[in-house]
Amino acid sequence: MSGFQIVASRLELARARATRVLASPRRVSALFAAAFVALAIVHLQSVGAVYPSSGVSIAAWNSRQSNLWILAPQAVILTFLFAVYLLVLLGWENLRFSPTQVLRMGLCAGATAALALPSNSWDLFAYVGFGRMSVIHGLNPYVTSYTQIADSYSPYGWASGYMNYGPVVLPAFMAAGLVSEFSVLAALYLLKVLWLAVHLCAAWALSRVLKDAGLDPGYGVFLFMLNPLLLFELIVNGHNDGLMILFATLAVGALQRGRHTAALLIALLGALVKFPGVVLYVTTALYLIRQRRWRSLASGVAGSILAVAGVVRLFFPDVRSALVLVDRTPGNSVYAEVVNVMSHGGAAPHDVMLRGGLQLALMVGLALFCVWRLTKIDDFGGVVRETSYIMLATLVVFQGSLYPWYVTWVFPFVALLGSAQTRYVVLLYSWTILGGYYLYPPLRSAELFQGSVVGRQLRRVLVHGVLVGLVAGRALRPTRRPLARWSLLGSGR
Repeated sequence: MSGFQIVASRLELARARATRVLASPRRVSALFAAAFVALAIVHLQSVGAVYPSSGVSIAAWNSRQSNLWILAPQAVILTFLFAVYLLVLLGWENLRFSPTQVLRMGLCAGATAALALPSNSWDLFAYVGFGRMSVIHGLNPYVTSYTQIADSYSPYGWASGYMNYGPVVLPAFMAAGLVSEFSVLAALYLLKVLWLAVHLCAAWALSRVLKDAGLDPGYGVFLFMLNPLLLFELIVNGHNDGLMILFATLAVGALQRGRHTAALLIALLGALVKFPGVVLYVTTALYLIRQRRWRSLASGVAGSILAVAGVVRLFFPDVRSALVLVDRTPGNSVYAEVVNVMSHGGAAPHDVMLRGGLQLALMVGLALFCVWRLTKIDDFGGVVRETSYIMLATLVVFQGSLYPWYVTWVFPFVALLGSAQTRYVVLLYSWTILGGYYLYPPLRSAELFQGSVVGRQLRRVLVHGVLVGLVAGRALRPTRRPLARWSLLGSGR
């Protein structure tokens, strides 16, 4: 027996033992809960930034971004969570948890994750600020920034720009804004509880879609609901992307059940959370065109026009103010990296022209890719498949910045795809992007992350490598039917 075979057999033996340990849903729940309680204890080092409400400014919170006493234990905890998560997926044939068991595990994991204060992102503070502007000061957050306001919350109103989220999120922000009058900490936890409820609803809606599709709902819900990236970014750090995910899942379910007008309108709600949600709206509309559902298409588009007109009238006094929803400020995305490297980041006229030309070329390339993929939509399975591919391309080419929580957008579609390769590449990507941002504390130092060429390139590979490889591989290979049984959804094999 070769050395490779010996290693493989020992790994298989270790996986089998781990599967036996994880055979009980209670044990899995306990492992996730213990990890997130430990994370909450680690993140308690951040409590001084938000409590009491008259405490220190957001600068103190920001200083914790480089605190190794937070980052190093956090790295161990996240690695442990991914290990448990992947072992359950790898041993699923033997485990076969029911959807109800998975939902209970997700509730336990999400509830304990909500205990942890956000130590890696301060977006929750911005959400509260946007809500305060609307409900307390009576100002429009799309034309006013918190830096123009002087009140007790000003030390936390770090966002110097206007609100770049759709108005659908405003009710939640306003509720948190009201609570912040009494306690900033309570306002943060209110939003975290709301996002936890949204995550649970999205998982429940996904289980219904999977069941109707003839797929294993337990597996798909576990893949989505207990992914450490989603729990960490949507619950611990409290990003609002879960709301867009919920509307996307509900829209897919409505389309699956033949409620075509409702599917279009729900997809529009997702786009009114964050602009990339418009991808599902377009693929759904094209599907209705291909299926010649003219009445449903007409009523859905008419309702969408009325809704958008009402939103524009209420919140956007001019076109320029609405462009804040399409934030393409160059940051750390592949698009920004290409533009900056090719133009040398210079301000000379020829560098500016080159940068503009590159941006135009990338947009043309993205448009051609989208048109090509849209032509592949001929059934319900095509809507799910092509929405996921276009979302991935959007992450690579369109977004000015690429943050870990952006990857959460594709997970409902990944759970519905029958392609094991696509599933596992995106799962790997969720780990690598967390690695690039959180799992390797030494890389966060200026010497390696910014000052070193090796550090910068390593970070680029971690953050962008898997995603670029997935999109390029799919672009170069002929389209295949998903392995999932889409025949129950009207597509046939």
